Amino acid sequence: MSWFRYIMSLLVMLIAVAGHSGELPATLTAALLVKVIEFEEGLNKSAHVSVLVVEDDSLFDALQRYRGDKFHFDKLNPQDSEQFPNKLEAQVVFLGSKQVSVETISRIQQQGKLVLSDHYELLKKGVHLVLFNDGGVPGIALRVASSQAGKVKWNPEILNYAVPVTE
Repeated sequence: MSWFRYIMSLLVMLIAVAGHSGELPATLTAALLVKVIEFEEGLNKSAHVSVLVVEDDSLFDALQRYRGDKFHFDKLNPQDSEQFPNKLEAQVVFLGSKQVSVETISRIQQQGKLVLSDHYELLKKGVHLVLFNDGGVPGIALRVASSQAGKVKWNPEILNYAVPVTE
């Protein structure tokens, strides 16, 4: 995990120097996303992890540098959230839109998928984890209730980096 702390420190400094506010850059979100997936115990043990990126072309493009034996990425840009396929092949779904309904998130989770986003507001709708800009510093928020309900099993070390949200 020491390389993760090194990368996080470097990225924090880069963001602070740039004075970035608003969303995290896609390249930073991609790096954090790949690392966060490794904290989910079932996915960490898996030889292959498939990630579906929904409505975030810049993140999809940034993730291509991680494509290889372990990770595979697909994208989906539905006209509305009700157009999600009834059965998803991907093990991880990244929601790049705030407009996703609670029902859609619930339907994805009922399929046993890990649901992530970069929109903090989606924590209230039930996503498992959000990567966000916390005043120029990368933040990770972990929703405890949806993780337990979705049978997501996090490595306890994630709490060294993520803030647990219990509401």
